[in-house]
Amino acid sequence: MDNKLKLLSVCLFVFLSFNVNAYDVRIEGQAGGAQGDVESNFAGLSFDESSETGISVGGAAWLDGWLMPVFSVGVQYNRIMGNDLEDDSVSAAINFDTDLVMVNAVFRDNVGGFGGKFHPYAGGGIGFARVDTEVDILGITVDEGDDIGFAGPFMAGFDYDILEHIYFGVNVAYLFNDAEPDTTVPLDVDFETWRFMAVLGMKF
Repeated sequence: MDNKLKLLSVCLFVFLSFNVNAYDVRIEGQAGGAQGDVESNFAGLSFDESSETGISVGGAAWLDGWLMPVFSVGVQYNRIMGNDLEDDSVSAAINFDTDLVMVNAVFRDNVGGFGGKFHPYAGGGIGFARVDTEVDILGITVDEGDDIGFAGPFMAGFDYDILEHIYFGVNVAYLFNDAEPDTTVPLDVDFETWRFMAVLGMKF
């Protein structure tokens, strides 16, 4: 865990050190949903199922024009809740709450089409995900644990300037991460998650 946090610190240092030429700073809030496939190994059994649709909230800070006018880099925090596995036939569920911290880089039309207001983008990132896990049977938590692992998104979307310094956007991302929570019964989980979020931001 310590080595992972050190690596993230180095990434953030590099990210901040080489952005003196950025010409726009943006901050944004994000909210939407998440749903995908969860492959798990629990108590010697393997499952590959679609998760329940969860809630996704977060925020990001971006620097536009890093290295080149059409390149943007950012730091993002994202929390996904309710992206769970449920089996109603036996009243059992594995519940996941995931906190992600990622450094992202995208190619973005920072100049903007349609009178300079429309800004499409695409790119990806790398970071870490902390997964808190609860195993419930008949509504009672029988096991729980957490783990921190690597995570990464591929993303695309667009922003549209509704005012001079205010914009609205849509972000779609494919996230992947894994976890081995320190539950009493060994659990190994791989997540492949589609995340859809509306974005409201401000640029300076």
